Amino acid sequence: INIVMAIHFIDPKATFIHIPKTGGSSFTFWTRKQFKDKFYKQKLKHCSLIQAKNIWNDLGYKFTFVRNPYTRLLSCWNGWIRKKDNSRLYKIEGIYKDMSFSEFVHIVKDIPNELCDQHFAPMTTILDNIELDFIGKLENMNQDWKELSNTIPIPKEVLHIESTRTNDRMKSFYNDELFEIVRKRYASDFEMFNYNTIWES
Repeated sequence: INIVMAIHFIDPKATFIHIPKTGGSSFTFWTRKQFKDKFYKQKLKHCSLIQAKNIWNDLGYKFTFVRNPYTRLLSCWNGWIRKKDNSRLYKIEGIYKDMSFSEFVHIVKDIPNELCDQHFAPMTTILDNIELDFIGKLENMNQDWKELSNTIPIPKEVLHIESTRTNDRMKSFYNDELFEIVRKRYASDFEMFNYNTIWES
């Protein structure tokens, strides 16, 4: 897993590293709407970090947003398994349309990192060896966005991002066994990004 989606700002010089299922698509759409041709530049829809460096040379201030592994995996299943008819995830052995979330979790836990799709690969794997200047959290979007806007001149208005975090929604899909499986599968994410492994209702 070494493909990283990125969008680049010309002035100020900055690059957003997009980890799938962390609000990045909403951020990209919002960025296009807000900045248009002012200081936002995108030559490729999706590009690897190496491609980004070849295109823009100096990536400048590099930032990203991460997400609680529990809600990120649920969001992946909801968006790519339950709602999509032609998901590329179906090419992965054991994954199929309309499989339950429990079945999905049990399959994902046994897939080696190097064979994972980016939408459920550990975030630490996606960001391997990438030195970032700022890491925000989807759950702290309001606060982290304001902090980011104090560093690079982006509007302080925070974009609205829908989340699967609601307790009722989580309880309807997770049980103790699934929480434990996800905790072990994404242990590196919980540790590196300081997420509580105990779901706080």
